[in-house]
Amino acid sequence: MATICICWEYGTGYGHVLRYRELVAKLRGEGHRVVYVARAPQRAAAVFGADAPEILAAPLGETPPARRIRLPYTFAEILLNCGFDDGAALAVRTRAWRDLLRARAPDAIFSDFSPSALMAGRALGVPTIVCGSGFYSPPLLRPVPPLRYWLPHDRARQLEAEDRVVANMNEALAGIDAAPLAALADLYAAPQVLMTVPEFDPYPERPGVLHAGTYADAAFGAAPRWPAGAGPAVFAYLEPGILLDEILAGLSGIGARVCLFSPGLDRGALGARSRLPALELMSEPVDVPRAAAESALMITNANLNTLVSGLKAGTPQLAVPYNLEKFLTARRLEEYGAGLAAPRLAPGDIPGKIAALLAAPAFREAAGRFAAKYAAQAGTETLHAMYDSFRRCLEPRAARIGEGH
Repeated sequence: MATICICWEYGTGYGHVLRYRELVAKLRGEGHRVVYVARAPQRAAAVFGADAPEILAAPLGETPPARRIRLPYTFAEILLNCGFDDGAALAVRTRAWRDLLRARAPDAIFSDFSPSALMAGRALGVPTIVCGSGFYSPPLLRPVPPLRYWLPHDRARQLEAEDRVVANMNEALAGIDAAPLAALADLYAAPQVLMTVPEFDPYPERPGVLHAGTYADAAFGAAPRWPAGAGPAVFAYLEPGILLDEILAGLSGIGARVCLFSPGLDRGALGARSRLPALELMSEPVDVPRAAAESALMITNANLNTLVSGLKAGTPQLAVPYNLEKFLTARRLEEYGAGLAAPRLAPGDIPGKIAALLAAPAFREAAGRFAAKYAAQAGTETLHAMYDSFRRCLEPRAARIGEGH
C-alpha cells in the first residue's frame, strides 16, 4: 500500500480541507496511509472528525507586512507576499518541509496552495499533484499571466517579480540538493486538478486544461436554522471582521430572516450591535447547498466553492471579498450577472445592493442559467480527477515492484 501526503500551506478557508474528505476516505478504505499536513491542524481535525487521518502542522513562513506588495499584480507577487521574498528564510522552511515529508516516505504528494511542499517533493523525487481553485495553480506559461487582467499590461513587472521568486526558490532548492527552476511554471509542471468551472477560472488564457468543477459538500455541515417570520430568508457565511456590522444593518432594514455562520464570532459581541435583523447564529459550519436552496439571497466572502454551491441552487449573491483571490471570484460573479460585489475597501451602498438583489429578477435568472448549465454535475468529478491522478502517479512504482519479481 502507498503513503500519500496532502499538504496545505497557505489560505485559511475550510475548502482547503473539505475538498479532500472523500478522497481521504477512499484512499484509507483501500488500505493506503494518508498524512494531512495542515496550516491549521485544529481546523483540519474538526472537518475530518473521528475519521481523521494523521494530521501534522505545516512549516510556515510569512513576509513581514512592511515588505508586502500592497496590490499584487501576478501570482509571483502573491508568493513574494507569502514568505518567498527572502531566499535564506525560504531555504530554512523548505528544508523543514523536506525533512517532514522524507520522514513519512510518501509515494505521492497532493499540494493545495503549498509551493514549499512542491519544492520539497522536487528534492525527494516524489510525484506531485497540484490541486485547488485555479488561483494558486498558475498556467504553465512564462511569465505567468497577470491576475488583475483589467489593468494595463505590464510585462516588465511580470518578469521582474517572477525572476525574484525563482531566484529565491533556487537558493532554497540548492540547499536541499534539488534541480533549479528555469521559470516559475517549472514548479507547477505536474498533474493539475482544477477545482473550478470556466466562468470562475482566474486565468482564461490557461491552455488546454480540464476544469473538474467544484467539490461536493452536501454531506458536511449542520442544517440551517431560520428565524420565524415572513421576511426574505438570507444565508450569510462571513468572517466576523469584514463589514459584518454594515451587512447586518442592511438586512435589518429590509426585515430579513438571517441564518449566519461567522467562524469565531462571539455571541456577546453580536448582541451588543444596535441594528440586528431576525437572526439565528450558527455555531458550526452549515450545509451550504441546503441553506442556498432555502434562501432568497446568499451573502459570502466570495469563497469559491460556497459561492458556486449557491449558484447551483439558483440563488443570487452578494459577495464581500477581502483579498485578491476572493475579489476575482466576486468580479466574475458580477460579470456573469448573478450577483453584486461589495469589496472591503470600496463596498459602496450595501443596503442598496441587498435590496437590488432581492428585487431585480435578472440576478435570479442568471443564477438559474448557471444552475441549469451545471445540473448534471454530481460534485464527484473532483474526487475522480484526484484519484485518477494518484493512480497514474503509482504506475511507475507498480512497474518497479513488478520488475523486482
